[in-house]
Amino acid sequence: MVDEYIRSIDTYFKGEKNSPFIVNFENILDLQEAIAHFEVDGNTIVKTSTLANKDNLPSLDNVLSNCDNITGQIFVTEYSSFLKLRGHNSLIETFRILLHHNKKLVIFTYKCERQLREILNTDLRHRNNIYFHCGKYELEKTIVFVTNNLRIDDVKILPGINYIAPEIEKSTEEKIYIYTAKSKDIYRNSLLEIVELNNAYNILCQKDLSFSKLSENLGSTSQWETLLSVFEDSIIATINKRFGDYSKLETFLVNYSNATIDDKWLYFISLKFCGSKNNSYLQQVIENTNSQDDLIPMLFKKILEMSYFDKTFNKAYQERKNILKLLGANEYIIKFCQLINTKNRDGAYYLTDCSREEKELIFSLFEKYEYSQDELNNISKIVYPDLATYLLPFEFRIDLLKQYFSLYKYSKVINKISPKLYEIMIDQAKKRDYNILLEPRCSVFDKINKANTQVYFIDALGVEYLSFIQAKCVELGLLANINIAHANIPTITSINKEFTTEIEVVSIKELDEIKHAGTIDYDYQKTKLPIHLIKELEIIQQILISIQRKLNNGEFEKIVIVSDHGASRLAVIYNNENIYKMSEKGIHSGRCCSKTQVTETDIKYDFIIESDDYFVLTNYDRFQGSRRANVEVHGGATLEEIVVPIIELTTANNNFEIEIITEEITISFRKQASIKLYISKKLDDICVCIDGQYFQAIMSDDYVYDILIPSIKKAKTYKVDVYQAKNKIATDLSFIVRKEVSQEKDLF
Repeated sequence: MVDEYIRSIDTYFKGEKNSPFIVNFENILDLQEAIAHFEVDGNTIVKTSTLANKDNLPSLDNVLSNCDNITGQIFVTEYSSFLKLRGHNSLIETFRILLHHNKKLVIFTYKCERQLREILNTDLRHRNNIYFHCGKYELEKTIVFVTNNLRIDDVKILPGINYIAPEIEKSTEEKIYIYTAKSKDIYRNSLLEIVELNNAYNILCQKDLSFSKLSENLGSTSQWETLLSVFEDSIIATINKRFGDYSKLETFLVNYSNATIDDKWLYFISLKFCGSKNNSYLQQVIENTNSQDDLIPMLFKKILEMSYFDKTFNKAYQERKNILKLLGANEYIIKFCQLINTKNRDGAYYLTDCSREEKELIFSLFEKYEYSQDELNNISKIVYPDLATYLLPFEFRIDLLKQYFSLYKYSKVINKISPKLYEIMIDQAKKRDYNILLEPRCSVFDKINKANTQVYFIDALGVEYLSFIQAKCVELGLLANINIAHANIPTITSINKEFTTEIEVVSIKELDEIKHAGTIDYDYQKTKLPIHLIKELEIIQQILISIQRKLNNGEFEKIVIVSDHGASRLAVIYNNENIYKMSEKGIHSGRCCSKTQVTETDIKYDFIIESDDYFVLTNYDRFQGSRRANVEVHGGATLEEIVVPIIELTTANNNFEIEIITEEITISFRKQASIKLYISKKLDDICVCIDGQYFQAIMSDDYVYDILIPSIKKAKTYKVDVYQAKNKIATDLSFIVRKEVSQEKDLF
């Protein structure tokens, strides 16, 4: 094949024709072999790139005048590749002019068969002046125009358009990069594909074609330049290096608040490119976010577009909460809390316990809309689990206390005294059944074996917190043997710390200080909401964590929590002075007073009792002239002030499994409900709590316990808590009850 076009060229030069002879090649290998063959002494190879000005194409006049001044055999190269930038018609017109030029020369063209055949089709006189060398077909190259100030690593970039043709006809690269001031609009008819890289975004799209799915509007020029400066082999490789596994991008949110502005934007772009593989709520957020500035606001408020009745709401809510936990404190929470008001009574369902602002708003909504006790419990389980465990009825095994404190906690949270609670309070203010139902604290405390034991004296720890404490002990792997007793009256510390004389104690005053001092805007005169409860629960949890650490480290075998008295929030809410005036102000917020302080000499009042040198109130009143309470009060003899816990804490050593064997049972008129419980360790005194009722378990086989539950009549799923003695050792087990379907007898 080579010999044929060489013979044709040799024949042409021996002939008498003076018009140019064109030889077209379809691949650069054949073209370069031809140039090498004829690049010998006596021949002149005219490289038209040398005739072009910087960053320009060579002109036809320059090419012809240069050739006209050369003698001998002339071979012109590169010109066709320049002409392709001008387009199909321009290339044909230029070659027509060349073919009519009066000069003997050979023009090597590259991949111009279509245009040359079009010339022949319109003018057969040129059929002996055009030769088509049939070689292997090659794809055309892509030309990439790069703005002069942009830097692209690991890519060869030519310093102007005048260098383009030699590279096209020599390089095996699919793309040829050129620094140029020219716009591709100048060459809008180009036969070669031209891509413009006039900014970092375009360069990124060239480096990774998949990147083009991201809109340029997602970032500024400087932001795209930042990404380009840290770009690895691909966008995925870049994301992995910057933020870890691209499939787990949500985990970076834990560092988001402290990230630089650049990293926040890069993270946003990473999410836009990869999406969220593990969190469908985050995926929805990123799909609806087109600016890094909108990412955090959308994380917060996207949930508001959903109804909490939607089937997908619970999943979205939990996924969002997981994100917010990672994100931590964020200033947008204030705006989000304002937006919650648009949801009116439903607003509480959209809040979480991830921020103090939300917790406070939960209390505000609970007060404003007066949810029922069941509603309050159900909402709290979702949005504020710690509050939900606080609200759980504690199993005192004394109906009076169970009912009273369940209503007390509900009233405290909604900031209103329930009528039923008030009724019980008035009844007990007269009867004071705690004297019959409970032992004095000193009696209970004295019975405890204190060998290798540390005592925590928590001032003002009432029994209202017991359900919370019990739940946290289960979480922390602690066994809590809880006893209750009554304090001395009046319920003030000075006459309720007899236990501190016989043993060294760790004294914790934080709860009492909150109730008295009204710090951090807890003061009832500043805010009526019981937001101090947020801090109270946090303090108790930290105390239990400290105890767990000591027990696990073997510092003590047991730690005992004991309290001097409780406190009453409802006496503060009630805000009522009785008729008896104190001579001194500011003493115990008027819940009790020295007999010498009362100006009246004849006390006749159903709700005042005498205790040594004190008059003590048994209802929610306060004596006249006393200072109003800041947060909560004590000194009186309401149940919340006088009933106190004594809690023995040890490590659970729960190296055993507990499960319900009978996951589903049937009941009927004749068939009572019963379940079987498996415990992998033999334990005594096992009972279960179902719907607030206790049922004793009887061991029927090794590790198997039978429980008869005659009170169950309804078909539904029941939750079960398991106790060993007074210690909760398992929670939230469940079984299903179905009603037995009667069958008709087949008489035939």
